Amino acid sequence: GNRVENCYVHHTGRVDRHGIGVLVAGQGATVAHCLVHDMPRAALIIRGRLHTVEYNVIRDVNLELEDTGAIYGGGWVNGAGTVIRYNRISNSVGYATREGAYQFGFFASGIHLDEAIGGVEVYGNVVERANLAALNLHNARYVTVTNNIFISNAGKEGWLDQIQVQGWNAE
Repeated sequence: GNRVENCYVHHTGRVDRHGIGVLVAGQGATVAHCLVHDMPRAALIIRGRLHTVEYNVIRDVNLELEDTGAIYGGGWVNGAGTVIRYNRISNSVGYATREGAYQFGFFASGIHLDEAIGGVEVYGNVVERANLAALNLHNARYVTVTNNIFISNAGKEGWLDQIQVQGWNAE
């Protein structure tokens, strides 16, 4: 029953670049109507189940790390009953070392459901300018995706996908 509402979170990670806007764990939390921007990593990380993430505005995130998302959820057997809806996500950038130099524009999604998370509903979101894809399902299971708007995602890494679905095997 914990709630994070109408909050303004920005510029975290001054000491540790793994700074996150909101970390939700356990069961039954709500994060709603928040503005989160200018983050070194994810705006929101979800662990546990039965959470609601709604009506948030997230922009300019993943400015110092890669392999993440503006909204990131992961962990074995997590997620059941979680709803991600009506969020606006812009500019999930990604930052990584390539060919010996740090560069922007790598492996950052708008919504990244990772590590066998399952039972999540994703609907009514607007995701734009995420480097990797608007939605990345990395070994995610039983995820329902409906009525989202994905605009101008994927790019620098040569990906052409608005949605990526990946498993743990070579195929």
